[in-house]
Amino acid sequence: MPGLFVALGEGREAAYAAGLARLCRHGAYRAERFEETGFRLARVTGPACGHAAYAGDGALRVWLYGAVDTPPGTDAAAHVARLYREAGDAWVDRVNGEFNAVIWEAKAGRLTLANDRFGLRPWYVREADGLCVLAPEVKGLLPFLDGGPRPDEPSAAGFLAFNKMRLGDRTPVDGVTVLPAASLWTREEPGGRTARRTYWTFRYSDARTDEAVGDTVVADLVSCYRDAMRRRSAGAGRGRTGLSLSGGLDSRSMAAALEPDARARMTAHTYGLTDSDEVRLAVATAQAAGMPHV
Repeated sequence: MPGLFVALGEGREAAYAAGLARLCRHGAYRAERFEETGFRLARVTGPACGHAAYAGDGALRVWLYGAVDTPPGTDAAAHVARLYREAGDAWVDRVNGEFNAVIWEAKAGRLTLANDRFGLRPWYVREADGLCVLAPEVKGLLPFLDGGPRPDEPSAAGFLAFNKMRLGDRTPVDGVTVLPAASLWTREEPGGRTARRTYWTFRYSDARTDEAVGDTVVADLVSCYRDAMRRRSAGAGRGRTGLSLSGGLDSRSMAAALEPDARARMTAHTYGLTDSDEVRLAVATAQAAGMPHV
């Protein structure tokens, strides 16, 4: 997973270089390093990695990993730079997308780190001994773990209980966390004064309507889901659309969201041992839905 690699604080240059080397091992990625006052930054890139760099008049530089909505013909990082000049830290309220971003305002000595509202681009964090490092993968932080990596026991327990590798901001590696969604960090140089806040939280209230908002959200989701499946199945009459149907809830819900006539002209495909529960459930689903099945 390419991304931005950032170190805040002094020292540990050898560990910084080792972290980049770990990310770029086997030649899958490459690193482009930028040296700045009070922090160190690299872009870890690979094929179609979604990076954009902006260098304007030298006073403001933006590094962006991911994608944001922009006016036609506008570079994404340049768009973020313009919003930052216009609105300061409120730029995050005016941009839509999935991203990690670094903004360096050279004259003011001000560094900004941010991610999108839902934290769709993971940014792993290690903080210790006055040094904070953010990396696109946990392995890039291993050189900063004194004594080597150790398992995070609460994460292990969470995995056994919920089959989730990441709960909250914890990771399977002790001492490594993941940047929370909608994070905005600012750091002033010199002095290294740092402020951190969450700029957005998903929430809804039932207070403004007679109908429970939770029920409305679910109804809207079902409607959008049915519309998406209708659009997807539009080519089924030309024999170009099929449904990969397993015994799981995801693909079964797709079959349920299809209109009956779309099911009849679309073939469902299942891969697996014929006597397995997965295949038996898929066959029963296809029969109930009236779909041809292979």
